[in-house]
Amino acid sequence: MSTKNPIWEEYIVLGDTVNIRSSDGSLDKRKLFPNIDDTLLLENRISFLEDIYSKEIENIEAGKISIYNPLFVTTITLSALILQRILMLNFPENQDLALYLPATFILGVNLGKYKLDRYKSKSIVDGSLAVNKLCEVEISKCRQSLIELSEEKIDENKIIREKLIPVMEDRDYCFEVVDRIDRVSTYGNIRRRLKSNVNKGTLDKYLDSIGCSDDDKLIFKELLGSESRKTATDTFQYKKK
Repeated sequence: MSTKNPIWEEYIVLGDTVNIRSSDGSLDKRKLFPNIDDTLLLENRISFLEDIYSKEIENIEAGKISIYNPLFVTTITLSALILQRILMLNFPENQDLALYLPATFILGVNLGKYKLDRYKSKSIVDGSLAVNKLCEVEISKCRQSLIELSEEKIDENKIIREKLIPVMEDRDYCFEVVDRIDRVSTYGNIRRRLKSNVNKGTLDKYLDSIGCSDDDKLIFKELLGSESRKTATDTFQYKKK
């Protein structure tokens, strides 16, 4: 499991203290708690999901610059007007439509490119919002499971003391999340199709056809609902705790 956040790699129980070593070499000491293996596994999941969340936030911030950049339009407009003025000053005897075409062409090409880039950026931002919503859902589930595990009694029969124990690998979960991310990240590209299926009353059928889980269906539906309420692009405000 690749993650920038330190992850738990191994632990040892000494008396009533759990010594946990992370991937960056740091050591955490905790009072003995129940379900050590499952707890550390879930905490590693949260680290994995938080890394994905942080990366998508960077994509959102970068995308916003492209989407909401009126200075770009102003710049290319001024450039076209300046070119037009230069042509008029240098060739006053031929101030016909032909001289206006280069300026108009440059303006049209650049505006077209801006609109295309803006559309692509909007799709990326929408996709990142969908991925972050997925991460929020999964992090919330992990935290709820951690609460439930912590409320159980310590089973001494499951405690192995004075032996270094590796934290369980979680590859299947990571592969599953990555697969779901690939699916929900297409939200920006399929948004119109989703809305069309909403109008036809066939949204669930369509989401089934692209392999969505029940959780992922709710993510798409919530995003569509947020759009209809004109929610801003920073709808999701997950904060680490």
